[in-house]
Amino acid sequence: MRLLRTLPALSMLAGCAALAQSPAAGSPEAVASSPGTGSPEPGASLSYECDPGWNLRINVLAASGTQTARQVSMASPDACAAAARQLAATRREASRPTIVGVCDPRWNVQRFGVMPDGRVVDLPAKNGLSPGSCEAAARATNRAHRPASGPSTVLDYDCDPQWNLRLLALTSEGARSEATVRFMSPSACEQNASALRSTRSEIDRAAQLGVCDTSWNVQRFSVTPTSGLQPLQTLSMPSPGECTKQAAAINQQQ
Repeated sequence: MRLLRTLPALSMLAGCAALAQSPAAGSPEAVASSPGTGSPEPGASLSYECDPGWNLRINVLAASGTQTARQVSMASPDACAAAARQLAATRREASRPTIVGVCDPRWNVQRFGVMPDGRVVDLPAKNGLSPGSCEAAARATNRAHRPASGPSTVLDYDCDPQWNLRLLALTSEGARSEATVRFMSPSACEQNASALRSTRSEIDRAAQLGVCDTSWNVQRFSVTPTSGLQPLQTLSMPSPGECTKQAAAINQQQ
């Protein structure tokens, strides 16, 4: 297991381009947008559009009126339009730190962190995926978040080609931290990633996170609304069943 920490990424501000409007009937571009007004506190709004070069443009509009953008090259106009529609369904506003994932033509999930104040943070991509797993990984990253009115941390999980479970935490300040836990099979890795997504995707108060590794040890981490992953003492368990049970109990704690 290794743990990596990085400093908050600096925001990159784009020019004063206006938010995308829906194209006229018959236009080759596909636009999906929303003002993002459902947050209890002012947050950033996100919209998505496809340009004539099949690039998916991600527009982030801060409450101050400043706009930032990122773009991902797509395989076709249809692929771009589909990605824009999917993101508009779950990634229209950022009242908490939010991770946006896009499956590119090389089957990598390009990820970006969006802060409530409109800053955009470039995150490590999910690499080495197949076409089907790439789309699934992007959907998992883009799961809907609950609105938040205070500091919070969001987490994303994926399995690399070597069956390592990769954990990524992003705080409201834009700081990211990462950890890796080794597994013996891709199915075990995916099962753990899925279980963690269901209970440890959003952190609004201090919590522990547990992962049962291949040596029947529960690898533990702490995470808070203002700080990322911090390693805790490992728990050695007598059997695989006890290890899995203990990790599940940790991840169900409120």
